[in-house]
Order: sequence, then structure tokens, then C-alpha cells
Amino acid sequence: MARRLTAALLLAGLLLALTGQGAAEEDLLQEQTWAIAGKLACPVCAGQSVKDSGAELAVQMRAAIAEQLRRGRSEAEVIEFMVERYGEEILLDPPKSGTQLWVWIGPVAIVAAGLAIAASRFEFFRPGRRRQPD
Repeated sequence: MARRLTAALLLAGLLLALTGQGAAEEDLLQEQTWAIAGKLACPVCAGQSVKDSGAELAVQMRAAIAEQLRRGRSEAEVIEFMVERYGEEILLDPPKSGTQLWVWIGPVAIVAAGLAIAASRFEFFRPGRRRQPD
């Protein structure tokens, strides 16, 4: 009788441990899914991420992200998979290289050029026009 009770308790403890581990893995998967979904724009929602959108497509995209993670793919691989499916427009943080680089450099260059033009208009900055002390 004591053996059966001990075996039953060990089995119950093992099942609880496995269930707890499965729940922890599912929580980690959910966190990773939400993190990736927060980096992708919903294709059918204006200005919303896949994480924040309640649209049917966003729900399907979150499920696809979770499925990719279950298959052992990394975050970068999942994002690449989604970009292949929906295009680079879904990236909320577009790459800062190639033609996309002008989106980041352009405004800074325009402001710098404007400041240089404005500074050249002021007499103080013209090299040959400084007043000599009396």
C-alpha cells in the first residue's frame, strides 16, 4: 500500500513538473510572439502593429509567428519569413541601408544645408567683413 502511494505521489509530482514546464515554454513562446508582432505593421490597419491590431489578418499573422517559433526559427528568421510574404512595408523599423538610408539621412542633410545657407547670409559669418577695433 505504501509503495502504491509513493508511486502515485511520484507520478503526480512528475506530471505537475511537466505541466509547469510546458506552461513556462508556452509563456515564453507567447512573449516572443508579441515581441515580434510589435515590430511588424498590420497590412490592413492604418498605423497599427500586428500586436495591437484586432483585425483577422493580424490574428492570422500572430498565429503564423507562433508556428514559426514552435518550429525552432529565430526572431530574424521569422521576420524574414513575414517580409517575404507581405513585403518590406510591414517593417515598423525599416532597414537603415541602401535606398532606405536616404529616409534617415535626408532630413538631417536638409536641415544642415538650411542652417549653412542661413549662416552665410549673416554678416557676422562673412570672413572679409569683420569690423576692426578702433
